[in-house]
Amino acid sequence: MQATSNETGGVVVEPTPIQPTPRGETALITKFKIKRQQQKTAQIYLQSQYPKSKQIADVVVACVWTAFAIRLFSKIIYAQVMGSYADSVFLILYVACGALLADFLSGMIHWACDTYGTLNTPFVGKTLIRSFREHHVDPTAITRHPFAETVGNSFFVTLPWVATASLIDINSYWFSPLIIFWSVVMFWMAFTNQIHKWAHTYNPPTFVKYLQKSRIILQGKTHNYHHFSPYDRDYCITTGWLNPLFLRLDLWKKMEAIITKYVGTVPREDDSNWTFQDTVAKPETDK
Repeated sequence: MQATSNETGGVVVEPTPIQPTPRGETALITKFKIKRQQQKTAQIYLQSQYPKSKQIADVVVACVWTAFAIRLFSKIIYAQVMGSYADSVFLILYVACGALLADFLSGMIHWACDTYGTLNTPFVGKTLIRSFREHHVDPTAITRHPFAETVGNSFFVTLPWVATASLIDINSYWFSPLIIFWSVVMFWMAFTNQIHKWAHTYNPPTFVKYLQKSRIILQGKTHNYHHFSPYDRDYCITTGWLNPLFLRLDLWKKMEAIITKYVGTVPREDDSNWTFQDTVAKPETDK
């Protein structure tokens, strides 16, 4: 079996001659085996689309981001913890509210990349969308990724803010609370995919288990709901706090219905090509 990329960035799997069905094997089992073989081929192809140049870039970005982040957050902690009692309280509020906003932003990004785009989408196809497609084909692949690959994209996106904020005197501006708050949001966003990775890890570190059980970060057992076809719920992956609310509001499907109505784009069309879903979930639209 061979796989090649088609015009939409999906995978073309050449048919494999089906061997005679063993006695007692149902058609459903045979279909399942064929689907798993197709997904394995897709998985191998998607992994091959992570080039050496991107691997090196992720390592460089991770090192640079870490250097700036140490400088920035040491200043923030010193200013808030060593300051007044009110400053310490505000730091706790920044962390909590920052986690909530990061959870919302992670959901929006996750939903957009899962639902739309292909590997051929300019700028983000091979660098960002590829990883989302791979994750649905093999959800545990993320647990085998090195740290730099796991956080590479999120570190890259947050690096401009972290670098700039680390080089200024954040306490010299009247809007310094806003700078501190947004820096905390960037910290949560930067480590969102690592938190996501821990949610898929069978036996994460002890302190991570504590954070998960305390519902401070995303729990694996609740995130698993996202990985049932057609992968259309529970997109928030920083803390997961907003998932129940958005599910009750039916937020994602309502947004997809609006986009389909006015743009005509079918949600998860490319994703279904990689995961070999039998049908593509389409939102209801007004007639």
